Parts: sequence; C-alpha cells; structure tokens
Amino acid sequence: MYSLKEILSGGFSYIWIYGAGKTGRKLWNGLNFLQINVNGIVESVYTGKVVAGTEICSLKNVETPPDLTAFIITTPENSHKEVISRLKRAGYGNICVWGSDTLCELWTLPDYTFEDRRKGMGTCCFVLAGYKEYLWERVFMRLSRFVPHNIDICIISSGIYSGELAKRSREQGWSYLSTEKNSVTLAQNIAYALFNGYEWVYKMDEDIFVTEHVFESLCKAYCEAQATSNYQVGIAVPLMPLNGCSYRTILEKTGKKEDYEKKFGRIVIGGNPESAIEKNPESAVFMWDECPHIDEMNRMFTDGKLYAVCNVRYSIGFMLMQHSFWEEMQGFYVSGGTDMGADEEELCGSCMNRSRAIIISQNAVAGHFSFGRQTERMKQFYIEKPEKFEIC
Repeated sequence: MYSLKEILSGGFSYIWIYGAGKTGRKLWNGLNFLQINVNGIVESVYTGKVVAGTEICSLKNVETPPDLTAFIITTPENSHKEVISRLKRAGYGNICVWGSDTLCELWTLPDYTFEDRRKGMGTCCFVLAGYKEYLWERVFMRLSRFVPHNIDICIISSGIYSGELAKRSREQGWSYLSTEKNSVTLAQNIAYALFNGYEWVYKMDEDIFVTEHVFESLCKAYCEAQATSNYQVGIAVPLMPLNGCSYRTILEKTGKKEDYEKKFGRIVIGGNPESAIEKNPESAVFMWDECPHIDEMNRMFTDGKLYAVCNVRYSIGFMLMQHSFWEEMQGFYVSGGTDMGADEEELCGSCMNRSRAIIISQNAVAGHFSFGRQTERMKQFYIEKPEKFEIC
C-alpha cells in the first residue's frame, strides 16, 4: 500500500480514482484544483454516467501499464478488501486507500505559509481574518481575554499574508496560516489538515466579538446534547443578536421585540439575505445600540435552558465542531473561486444530510458585527460608539 504523497510524487504516469461516490468526486475535484493530472474515475462496471465532468470508466477498459499505474480507492471501508482483490486480479498492485490521513495529506499539498506555534492542546480555534483590520484591536483583545488557556489559536488569512496578523500572532503565541489562493474553504481544509489529531475545533470570523465563558458554554452545550439528547451533534453555536435564527430569542429576552417589529416588520426565523436582520443597515445598528451591551446580554443568558436545537440554516460565524466531522465530510468543497459562504452552506447541508443536529447554546451570547450590506453603516457606528464593543 502507498500513501497519497507517494502516489502523487511523480513515480506513476497514470493515476485513477476508484469509486464515483461523494468522496471520489471531492478527490477528483481537489486533485484537479491542485493541477495534479488524474486519468479518470473508475468503477467495476461501466454505467455511462458522468461525474464531476468526467465519464466513469469501467475497470476492464483501463489499459494503462500496471507498473506505471496507481489507484486511489475511495469506496466505503467495508468494500476495500473486495476492491483491492479485484484490482490485483486485473494486474494492478499500486494502491492507496483513502482515509482521514490521506485527506490530510491532500490538503497539505497547496502553497501556504504556516508559522507553527501549536502546543498540542487537543482543542484549537481557527480565526478567519485578513480583511477587516479596523476591528482587530477589539476582536483580538476579547479573544485574548476570554479564550481558555487549553485552546490553541490559529489565525488564518485566505489569499493574503498580513504582517500585522503575523505580528499579533507572534506576540500572543498563536499560530498563523496564510494561503496564496483566496479560497476560504481551501484555507480551512489546510488548517484542519495541519491540526490533524486535535479533537475539537472552534471557528470564528474576524468580525465576531466573543464574551466571557462563551467557549466553555459552547462545549458544555455540545457535550450535554450529545450525551443526553436523542441527537447526534454536528455543530454548536452561540446566540448572536445579529443572526436570523437567534435574534428573536435575544429580542424577547431583552424586551425589544415589539420595538424591533415596529421598525423592521415581522420577525421570521432563519437566515435569509433579503430579511431585515441581514439586509437593513439600521437593523444591525438597532441590535448593537438599542439592545443591552453584548457583555451584559451574555450575563442575562447564563441561567436557564442549556441548549436548543436549530431547525433551519445557521450562520457559522462562530461555532464548535469535532475534527472527525470534517473528516466525515471529506473536507470542504473547493471550487477554485473564493468560496465565500460555501463552507456554511456545505456544513449546514452536511448536518441535515447526515442527521446531525445544530445545537444553539442558550447560555452564551457572542456579537456579530454585520452582514455585507450593513458593513459601511456599521463602520460609521463603530467610530461613533466604540464603547459598544469594549469589554464591559
């Protein structure tokens, strides 16, 4: 058996993927993105179907020289023995079996810079940053204050190397990862691969203002739901005032629901880019200005119900998941573009398709600065009322 890197090192002139399922399609796409030549996707019987832009080939029609040919098996684990036997009967013995290790091998192949300060904590927090420098002082001050000491931090910049982020990371003892290609799914895949062996992964964007005990509350909600509910958990998320799913809970708790609806209309639960909570700049200002300070709000939710199950798509601006779920998903899809929002769509879709619950901690509140169309107005508000973002 060969490792993926051995297969791709150049010793084989012909590389085939065996298996046309989701894993095989993601591998095909990933290798093409990395400009690694792959001959095609093979199944035992010709079906005539086209997958990922290529026609599936029958094994009996593969005529490449066995000594120069390698196969990467991506079929389910319970079929590996049979597939290996089939390949060997056909004269092909250069084989790599796809798994979590090969997934990590694949996503350490792209070009990136990694300033490694991992401490082997077993839990890490990825921070996607690089484009909203005006927020960093307060965002990172909060992160430094409230992150538990047993969590490794890695700042991730997609498509940019920031000297300022590198400096901040160095001063804080955090790792810093930057990628040449601007793709948020690629950057995260590389980070997950580099932190292979870690059990827990928090992920936050550079416009998330964390609060006291928010990390611990997410972990507690996740573990409690996993241990005592009838659900298998996919991700855990906090309450966020500027969020299509949890803003109603926030408004009811703070007594601002009627005021909000008078200004912006009926509250509809769920992420929707055309809803006021995501589209209207004044809606974002309302949630930051009319509602209590984010730290005060967080303290209002420390008692009571531990978690709720989300039944719609949730924003993943800040979340907690297990590394094994990324492995189960076979990493995030990388299209070749920036893939903005694609990670959220895929992750929420994977939760639904794999029957994994999205758990909303009811004891933790974090602040989300703005959605895209609200940003310019919120920049102005940020300058006018900086105290709304300071630690209180």
